[in-house]
Amino acid sequence: MSSTLSETDALKKEKSNLLEEVKRSSFRIEDVERERNIVLEEAESLRKLHSEKLQEAVNEWSGRTRSIEKQLLESHERIRVSESRAKDIIKLQEKLSDKWKKEHIATVKYYETMLSD
Repeated sequence: MSSTLSETDALKKEKSNLLEEVKRSSFRIEDVERERNIVLEEAESLRKLHSEKLQEAVNEWSGRTRSIEKQLLESHERIRVSESRAKDIIKLQEKLSDKWKKEHIATVKYYETMLSD
């Protein structure tokens, strides 16, 4: 009987130890879950913060890009206008050149006729 009592006491002690271990494990699980939730909250907070910063950067660079594109279009328009003016000037120069040639030919003919008479 004594051996049964000591086995019973040993089993009770083992049961008590196991219950203590289960209790410690439960506390540890709760701690790990709290830490996990804290880390998840921090990660979500950081994600939001970086998303906002990224969106700000995107908006800023989009504005800059639009500004540069506008400048580029204005530059193209100025170039187009300048080219058009240059073509007009070349046409006027050609007209003047033709006029001067005709005047020169007329002058030469005049002097030739004056000299031949």
